[in-house]
Amino acid sequence: MARPSGRSISIEFTKNPDTIYTARSGLVPINDVAKKLKLAERIDSACAGVRNESYTDYKSSQFVLARAYGHLAGLHRTHHLLTSPEMPFIGKLVGFEGNVPADTTYGRFYEGFEEKHIDNMKKINFDLATKKIIEIDGFHVLVHD
Repeated sequence: MARPSGRSISIEFTKNPDTIYTARSGLVPINDVAKKLKLAERIDSACAGVRNESYTDYKSSQFVLARAYGHLAGLHRTHHLLTSPEMPFIGKLVGFEGNVPADTTYGRFYEGFEEKHIDNMKKINFDLATKKIIEIDGFHVLVHD
């Protein structure tokens, strides 16, 4: 449906401080960009050795991306993410397929991190942020094939 000529489109947000907005709708394009960047594969590589892969049904990238998407949706603690009504949606994005991990599963994942894994995660961020950036009209644009 086209916007009528001469009429603006606007969204009015409530001023009620108890209203919580999430980034749920924005997670779909973010997830698409993550797929194009092969971010899941990079995370799995960076987290190699965090835990014995045969002991869990989850990949490292599923934990990390679900936590990142949860944070973007306003769920700042793992417990809030796992108990949120947003979790089925986020779970679909990262491939949990209805089998959401428990708090203790996330806890064991975090316990396995060593300094080298943190350094590897930082390298991913550095690589993605510096590999191919162009500046257009004052905006930094990440270009990735």
